[in-house]
Amino acid sequence: VAKDSGWQCAGVELSADDCEYLRKRLKVEAYDKPLRGISLPVGAFDAVTLFHVIEHFRDPLGELKEIHRILKDDGILLAELPNIDALVFRMKGINWKYINAEHVFYYNRKTAAELLKQAGFDLLYITGISGLDWWKGLAPVKRLLHRLVTASGIGDHLVIVAKKHGK
Repeated sequence: VAKDSGWQCAGVELSADDCEYLRKRLKVEAYDKPLRGISLPVGAFDAVTLFHVIEHFRDPLGELKEIHRILKDDGILLAELPNIDALVFRMKGINWKYINAEHVFYYNRKTAAELLKQAGFDLLYITGISGLDWWKGLAPVKRLLHRLVTASGIGDHLVIVAKKHGK
């Protein structure tokens, strides 16, 4: 979507096969090693997106500091990650689909905001939204429930927009 809108895009994907797909099929610059191993220049990017990535980082603060370093002043970070305060987690406990061995850390609005602050970001927006997939059979009230869950911040996913301090 970003590329189709005129953005120059690059990505980090640790799977060599997936990187090859990105390079050949989507014509996207792709790196198959951790971000801190790439040596990207300071201020190289206007924006960074992390969709269901932060929870996989073994050193989330270190990774976010590197993202901060490669963002331009006033650059934007957009992230989505599982919300450990989600209503569905309270209902399903360890059977929630996001509780798994691949997820190293779990976050709520408070812990995610603190992590971003420690990495040098200004938090612009954070909320918990719902994916709705667990509401099967509740169709008559789904829209109302979605609004309530999102307004209260207890949706399945956190959506975060943060900004690098400008000079």
